[in-house]
Amino acid sequence: LGLLPSREALAKTRRLVGHEKLKLDDSGAAELLAAEMKIDLGGIGKGYAVDRVADLLKAAGVISGLINFGGSSIYAIGSPPGQQGWEIGLQGTDGKLRGLTYLRDMALSTSGSMGHSWMVGGKRYGHLINPKNGMPMTQVRMATAITPTATAAEALTKPLVILGRSALSMTKELPQTEAVVIPEHGPMFFSSEFRSKSLWREVPAS
Repeated sequence: LGLLPSREALAKTRRLVGHEKLKLDDSGAAELLAAEMKIDLGGIGKGYAVDRVADLLKAAGVISGLINFGGSSIYAIGSPPGQQGWEIGLQGTDGKLRGLTYLRDMALSTSGSMGHSWMVGGKRYGHLINPKNGMPMTQVRMATAITPTATAAEALTKPLVILGRSALSMTKELPQTEAVVIPEHGPMFFSSEFRSKSLWREVPAS
């Protein structure tokens, strides 16, 4: 901690990065094509666990419930009695409430660039790595995605945080998917139908 990788170490590691170096087959098996490669499923593992819990509850006949793994990965089964959905608050990068969404039979995931961070040479670096340059993020940003599964929502929030507003176009290619990007300063950026489909209600700044 307290140090950035050398150019040599960064270049060596980046040569091991890329989806084309991961081989998948129809049986569900995966093969890493470079000897020193590793896969960290932390970016989607919590979402996968949420989906499995949701499957178990639905199979048991549960028609109303909220599965909440620490606020960052959520799945809503049905809605509370007499309500339009489960009310979920979204925070800004400063921790203040920015608005409310209503979730029903959908998953929601939120990620931020500075969930864990370190100071190096007087500069703050976050825990998310930009795969284009191999460096940790310095921009302060959050993103929330709503999708049919928590696994997909978790996976989508990472590029949304890293790329920001420009990544919102990805939601158009994914079924039943909407998202919002919340920068450190200025307005929030929404996918085309996020506000209408999630019954978004903005909270005035205090």
